[in-house]
Amino acid sequence: MSQNIWRVGKVKEMLSDGVSLSKKHWLIVLIFSIVIYLSLGLGGAPSAVYRASIAPAEDSNGPVKVVFYDSQYEDYLASGALQLPSSGWRVATASDSTTLTAEERSPPLVIYSEGEPITIGLLHYADAGVVRVADGNNVAKLISLRRSSESVSNITVGGKTSDVIQSGIVDKQFSVIARIGLFFFIFILLVLIAKTQLRCNPCRLGQAGTVGWGEVACFAIPLLVSSTFVLLAYWPGNVAYDASLQWHQAITRGNMDAPLGISATLFLRLFTHVSTNPSWVIVVQSSLSALGVAFILKELRFRGVPRWVAQTFSLLIAIQPQYPLFFTNLGKDALSAVGIIFMAWSLLSIVRELKTGRLRYFSLLVFIFSAVFSGMMRVNVIPATVLTTVFFSIFLFYQGRRNIGLVVLFVFVLSAIFVPKVSFLLSDEGQSTEVASSDVKSSNTQIISHDKGLPFGLFGNFYIYHLFSAAVNSGVTLQEADTRLFFQIAPRNAWEKYDCFMTDTTFIGVSEGMLLNQSQYSIFLKEHQADLAVSIFNILRKNPSIFIDRQVCISKVLWYIGYKQKPFQATSTLGYDNVTNEFKLIAGNNGSLISEKSRSAIHKYVLWSEKKSNFWFFWKPALVFYMGLFCALVCLTVKRDIGLLLLLFLPIVMICVLALVIPFPAYRYAYPATLLMTLLCTLGFVSTDS
Repeated sequence: MSQNIWRVGKVKEMLSDGVSLSKKHWLIVLIFSIVIYLSLGLGGAPSAVYRASIAPAEDSNGPVKVVFYDSQYEDYLASGALQLPSSGWRVATASDSTTLTAEERSPPLVIYSEGEPITIGLLHYADAGVVRVADGNNVAKLISLRRSSESVSNITVGGKTSDVIQSGIVDKQFSVIARIGLFFFIFILLVLIAKTQLRCNPCRLGQAGTVGWGEVACFAIPLLVSSTFVLLAYWPGNVAYDASLQWHQAITRGNMDAPLGISATLFLRLFTHVSTNPSWVIVVQSSLSALGVAFILKELRFRGVPRWVAQTFSLLIAIQPQYPLFFTNLGKDALSAVGIIFMAWSLLSIVRELKTGRLRYFSLLVFIFSAVFSGMMRVNVIPATVLTTVFFSIFLFYQGRRNIGLVVLFVFVLSAIFVPKVSFLLSDEGQSTEVASSDVKSSNTQIISHDKGLPFGLFGNFYIYHLFSAAVNSGVTLQEADTRLFFQIAPRNAWEKYDCFMTDTTFIGVSEGMLLNQSQYSIFLKEHQADLAVSIFNILRKNPSIFIDRQVCISKVLWYIGYKQKPFQATSTLGYDNVTNEFKLIAGNNGSLISEKSRSAIHKYVLWSEKKSNFWFFWKPALVFYMGLFCALVCLTVKRDIGLLLLLFLPIVMICVLALVIPFPAYRYAYPATLLMTLLCTLGFVSTDS
């Protein structure tokens, strides 16, 4: 009791310490308190509960096999979505699935879902029996699994397409008192952060030399240890399908797929001259990322962040699963993020050097190279790097460094034009070969086979198709002139397969209902892609709510915290994820160079972070984005540091661009901006005695 009284007294003392907030600071605190509170989603609707028990029927006359894809079995078991009896079911694990087998009279396994769809497979084969699937109200149906040839049929528990009816509702609404109390907690916390920063009087940037290489090493070591530990546990790295295909193309020197990123493939090809094992790429990128983050923390130290805060944030970033998993993944995402990190560091460094009168041309070269490199590796960051470079050049121009500003802008533009052209010439014309003509229809027609001759490329097709599918599913009346071309590709029912989170759902539906063979489709798309885009524009012009609803849904991961809520979102690859056979022949199987116990601990930790109760904190960018933005804005009102403004500008533009073009909610798209925002959170602890 006395301890609680002391804490309350301490808070009162901090709130009334003589440091007063101005009107603009009160406004910033109030706005962010409201935004963070609303984004938590505490007043959301209750969740529907679905429950299914699965077991062999009484007269099954054969075993029953249930299939869980990829790592679903362990995920569901860890989260409580799967309840497996202590006996009666045999577990067989393969590289891409887990199969549970039950003989007659075995007790049922239970699948539990709170609104989120859970899909499992039922295995059909010659000696299979009959499975009994019962819902939470014990209403059952019998499904015979016996078939002459082996196949799999799916059962979905939860969601709009659930195969079992809803069995109840879980009320997750917080009481009014709890919500009011939480709002005031957020408000007081932000007030305390603002007061902490206002105690730091506007001061010049710290003099060079006050932060030594020893501190930089201390900041980098936890990050390097973290990524090295994960790499050794999942040697030669974490690899998804696209990355495995890209690595194979880098080694074979054959045609390169443009959607994978020709420049990124060519860059990876440099490493293949050293070794065909991709671990060397991951070692380099994880080392550079650790060094780059340490350099940013060094620059933030010059701006008043205490050493213990910088070291603490280095440790926090290192022990969270996002950082080591992201930078031990093979592919363009991590490489582009390394460029973003060094671009951010160079911005802070250049502004500080200008203030101290010791501008180094090395810092300018790092800025230009990293800006061009990050865009080469991943095209969706190009708008952010271009706008930041223009903003930075204008700053140099008005700081009296006109020649330097013009040179930076000129070299950046020249590099941005020249380097991709060279990449194109080195890539066997930069296109993958077209699929041969075929008279076979339906699923054999590859709707994303190439982008040669397409006005808006393959990625343009993603948005055109997904937006039209959204329009078909919106229920609005569509004009025949706007739908005619789309229905020549596939019938209306094919376009009705729509998921606002996933473009893949639409593409699969269109592919299955395709009315054209490969040759016809290729010619049609070249001739009419621009017309398809015009039709979409007309539809959205007449019905703008379709576009707004789609963007709100697909970008929700970026701005919605959703306390203890877990909407669809891809986190990070752990191990091999459906890699190509050619990649396995080149790199070998994924194994551990340390104890299996350590590897298992990493896997369990990642599963724990992905549980609904923890997902909102680890795998959603929104909370970190709001806190980093708040700390940076308050600090800018105190220090008026253009370096912080430039650094803040970069992730804001990245998030805004991503909100418009994100193809589906994958955390990897947002992580570079999330990492920068996490580092900006250190500004909440600035002090004069740092």
